[in-house]
Amino acid sequence: MTGRGRGFLLVEVLTALVVGSVVGAIVLAAGRWFVLSSERVSRLLLARDRGERVLSYLEPRVLHAGLGLSSCRTGSLLRRAFGYGSSGAPLVATWTDRSRPLQVYKKLGGASPEPAGDEGGVFRGSGLCLLYAVPSGIVLGTAGGGPVSLDPGEGARFSVLSGSLGDWGSTASAVGRSRDLRSWVSLPLTGYPFFIEGHSGTEVSLELAAGVPGPVEVPPINDLFLMRGERFGVINGTLCFQELRTAWYPPYFQPLEDGVLALWFEWRPALKCLDLWVLTSGGPAVFGPVPRPPSWPGDAPWRAAFSRHELHVSRASWRAENL
Repeated sequence: MTGRGRGFLLVEVLTALVVGSVVGAIVLAAGRWFVLSSERVSRLLLARDRGERVLSYLEPRVLHAGLGLSSCRTGSLLRRAFGYGSSGAPLVATWTDRSRPLQVYKKLGGASPEPAGDEGGVFRGSGLCLLYAVPSGIVLGTAGGGPVSLDPGEGARFSVLSGSLGDWGSTASAVGRSRDLRSWVSLPLTGYPFFIEGHSGTEVSLELAAGVPGPVEVPPINDLFLMRGERFGVINGTLCFQELRTAWYPPYFQPLEDGVLALWFEWRPALKCLDLWVLTSGGPAVFGPVPRPPSWPGDAPWRAAFSRHELHVSRASWRAENL
């Protein structure tokens, strides 16, 4: 082989090495991009799942807000129906007249969150308080089998027609303690709450608060609903809540769902419509800082640190028919 031939062979080898290096670099970059893209999709799906869980958890509570309290929608009737002025009244009886079973806070935190103000018929904020009722599965009948008229402060015994008092859970431990909201129930057909004075295996003693205006007609058969109070907000990237017992419990909130960066509520009482946006994270941003999602409301809280997360915005609108 001549020297000229050997020169051409060296050039061809060097060219092949360069081309191979370029192709290898492209393949490695494409593989890395594929791995990172898969990781980003996984984190976005996790963020979406977190948001959907928040919506699923809040939905039944919002829809049941005010359930069984149809006679307490105006003026100070809600406070009076829970015994306003009585030493044994639950915390609900101390709420202001403008407070209702659904309240929006500017933000949740501290012993007394600041309620959102009225902005042209809309209440906006990042915290939510709900007074709602849940079915107990228990059906009660009046002692005589006919309708009963109860005066304010008066009680009556009811027979358990179906269901089991053993399924009451935390309510059973609160029976007889009027300051504990868990000892209050509602009979939706009356529109008022009742205090559980006592119970046996087959009977329940219920009592009206003395502040109820006038006698209350109780039908012969009633579904029993358990009164519950809860409030929700985001603390340090976690959805937290408190339950209303004799006071808000636990004092420093209970974690419910990680990866929730912010909530935003818009409540329109005239339409009975609550809009909720949930900003969730699936983990650190894979390809660097991300912009503010266009679906996140302009008035909602936003911090620069949010851009370091893979973000998803979940939204729901509910009509609270019981308010």
